[in-house]
Amino acid sequence: MSWDGVHWDIRSILPYQRNFNFVNSVRRYGKTYSALDYALKRFEDYGEEMVYFVRKVSELKTASLWEAIQKVWLEQHPHLKLEYKKDILYSRGEDDVLTPVGYTLCLKHFDTIKRKSYPKVRTGIFDEYVKEEGITEYVNGWKEPDLILNLYDTIDRAENKVKMFFFANHITPFNPYHMHPVFRIPQIPEGEVWKRPNILYSNEKANEKFLELQKGNAFLNMIRGSSYDAYANKARYLLYDSTFVKKRT
Repeated sequence: MSWDGVHWDIRSILPYQRNFNFVNSVRRYGKTYSALDYALKRFEDYGEEMVYFVRKVSELKTASLWEAIQKVWLEQHPHLKLEYKKDILYSRGEDDVLTPVGYTLCLKHFDTIKRKSYPKVRTGIFDEYVKEEGITEYVNGWKEPDLILNLYDTIDRAENKVKMFFFANHITPFNPYHMHPVFRIPQIPEGEVWKRPNILYSNEKANEKFLELQKGNAFLNMIRGSSYDAYANKARYLLYDSTFVKKRT
């Protein structure tokens, strides 16, 4: 694994040894990149596999895991001969045998996933666990976390072996995951980590090197001061307003 000193490093939270890890930060901070780098390294060193969760069936058709892994593969693991077939990421070995590296799992295919076994999976990744308004919907509404918990149980088999990583670029405290009775994640200041047994939430604060790098971005400079600036640069939920509709009584 490689860290450039600018972007987020998954190794900053691994010492806490939690199986459910929620991470929020500004966009482009390298959360998914670092997690995929970690998963590929675990595959190379230990033969471990990963699962990559998506919500929509269309994301299976566009091979989301295959698209997500391109950059980290080419930059950190170019020696691997990766291939993607029918929602499964493979590595072709010197003996020309294909070995599974990871699986794209769609939450809408819950029943199908439940009938399968994933004995070598040790890492789970769910990007955008807090959805963007108007872009997609939670699967099964606010009960979506129950699907994740059920699938986690299917994959882990009560062996305490699978680490889940949930990533988001914008957090409203009023979401199905933070308010779920199993997780009960509170609001915390930027730069702090909240944890309790088996669960962690890190509200990341971008480091100075990253912020300095962003100053030279023409698009980010163009949107300064707009509502989208708060979402893109400050990890604030785009449509979230903390005020009440009317005075409390």
